[in-house]
Amino acid sequence: MTPTASILLVDDDAAFRHVMAGELRRLGHEVAAAASGEEAITKAAELDPAIILLDLRLPGMDGLETLKTLRARAPAAEIVMLTGHGTIDTAIESIRAGAFDYVVKPCPLDELQIRIERALERRSLRQRANLLERGLTPPDLAGSFVGDSPEFRRLLHMIERVAPADSTVLITGETGSGKERVAKLIHARSRRKARPFVTVDCAALQESLLQSELFGHERGAFTGAERAKPGLFEVAHGGTIFLDEIGEVSRGDIDLLANHFVSTLNERFASSQRLSEAALALLRGHDWPGNIRELQHAIEAAMVVCEDQEILPAHLPPAVGGAPRPAPRGDSTLPTLDELERTHIRAALEASGGRRGQAARILGISERNLYRKLHELGLG
Repeated sequence: MTPTASILLVDDDAAFRHVMAGELRRLGHEVAAAASGEEAITKAAELDPAIILLDLRLPGMDGLETLKTLRARAPAAEIVMLTGHGTIDTAIESIRAGAFDYVVKPCPLDELQIRIERALERRSLRQRANLLERGLTPPDLAGSFVGDSPEFRRLLHMIERVAPADSTVLITGETGSGKERVAKLIHARSRRKARPFVTVDCAALQESLLQSELFGHERGAFTGAERAKPGLFEVAHGGTIFLDEIGEVSRGDIDLLANHFVSTLNERFASSQRLSEAALALLRGHDWPGNIRELQHAIEAAMVVCEDQEILPAHLPPAVGGAPRPAPRGDSTLPTLDELERTHIRAALEASGGRRGQAARILGISERNLYRKLHELGLG
C-alpha cells in the first residue's frame, strides 16, 4: 500500500500548482497550495503538513529564505525543494540549510512520489527517536530508595561502583523487588544519564518479533515491513537498554545476541571478526546460567584469543565447551587446578545462594578477586 501524506505545495506558477496538486491528490495525498513564501509560512503554521514541496524561485521571499523560516516554524515537516536546471547549486545549498532533498522541474510524478515516500520514512524515524528520547530519560530516584540495613547499604554502594562503568549489569530479584528502579538509578548516576533509558519487556515480546524490535529492519526486509524501523539498541545508543525479564527469552535468540556482541566489540577493537557456524552451535547448546552477562564475556574472551577473522569453537572458554585445559601428564586422572578451583567456587556460590559477597567470604578472598576468577574461569 502506497503511504499518503498531508502536503503543502508552494509554487508561484498557477498552472503547475493546479496540475501537480491534482496528480498528488490522485495518489491519495491531502494537498494544500501556496503561491508565495509568505503564504507558505502562514499555511504551514495552520495545517502542520508532513511534507512541504517548495519551489526555489518565488516572488518576494525566495525559496531559500522561506526554507530557513519554515525550518524554525514547522520543524516536524520534511521539505523537498523544486528546482530548475539552472539552480541545482542553490538546491544543494538548501539541503545544507535543512531541506530533505530536491527534485528538478519538470518533475516526473513517479520520481516525486519516491522522494515523498523517503521523506515520510525519515519523518517517522525522527518522530519515534524524539519521542523515545523525551520520554525515556528517568530522573535520579535515589530519594525514593528507603532503607538502612547492611544489605541495602551494600546495594547502594554497588550501584555507585558500577554506574560509572560501561559494563553489562545483571540485576536479579523476585517480582516487585525493584529491579527496574535499580536499573534507572544506575542510569541516572552514569555518564549516559542525558541519553535514553529504554525498557524492553522481554516477557511480552513475541519471539518472532524480537529481532525486529531489538535490531530494527530495513524497508521490505519481510512481509509487512513497509518502512525502515530503528531497533531499540539503536534508539538506546549512548544511553541504557534494560532487558526486563530477559530470562523469559528462549536460548534460541543466542544467534542474535551473540552476533550483536561481536559487532559491538568489533567497533571497540577495530576488528572484523565473525562467529563460525560451529562456534554458534556450541553457544546454542550451553545453558548460560550467567545469562546475557556470561554470553558477553564468552564472546569477548573468544575475540581476544582469536588471531584470525573467524571465531572457532576452540577460541571459546572451556566452560562453554571450547578448547579443554591441558590434561595432566601420564595416566593420572587427577583434576587440574583450574577444575578444582572451578568446582570449589561453584560450591561456595551454591552455599551462599548466589550472593557473591558471601561466597567471597566463604572462600577467604576479596569480592574483586572473586569477580576476576569468575571471569577467568568462564563462570560468568
